[in-house]
Amino acid sequence: MKAQTAAPWWTRASGSTTVALVALLSISLAGCTTEVAPSATPAPEASPLSMSAAGDMTYLCLRELGWEVEIDWDGGILSDSTKIPAAQLDQYLEDERACMERTWTALEVDTSEREQLYADELLTRDCLIAEGYDIPTPPSKQVYLDTYDNELWMAWSYVDVRELNEDQYRALNVSCPQPQWSAGS
Repeated sequence: MKAQTAAPWWTRASGSTTVALVALLSISLAGCTTEVAPSATPAPEASPLSMSAAGDMTYLCLRELGWEVEIDWDGGILSDSTKIPAAQLDQYLEDERACMERTWTALEVDTSEREQLYADELLTRDCLIAEGYDIPTPPSKQVYLDTYDNELWMAWSYVDVRELNEDQYRALNVSCPQPQWSAGS
């Protein structure tokens, strides 16, 4: 299979579902604010909404700010951008950036968690290879740790998800989970 350059999880699209954090389902902006208080985004520990801790936290933050977004099983924020009043798009994007910053700050992982993520990426790589995907040799553990913040290696970044329909994508995620989706949870 053809290798694909790594892309952020929030920009992937599959089947008829477009997963993008910029899109909206419907907007009711009464009382929305760009200020995200430190306690405004509770960790979704009790009952995950999706396979992605980051997606869950971003979703909860946006909902608390008054955005009527939905979350997909894989953590993508779902919406219908045709319902965004043009005058409110900048406000949404500002709120989204604040929520994402809050999420990534809350999900910061320490060295031992990064080591576990590396081990999980190796398992995911083996799984994807068993499923017929061509996944290159990963970096060494030390290189992975050293480049974690700016050049993260992920086995899934070599799967061209555009070739999968939604059911195939979901089944492959169940068989070969993406370790980064659970990072920090």
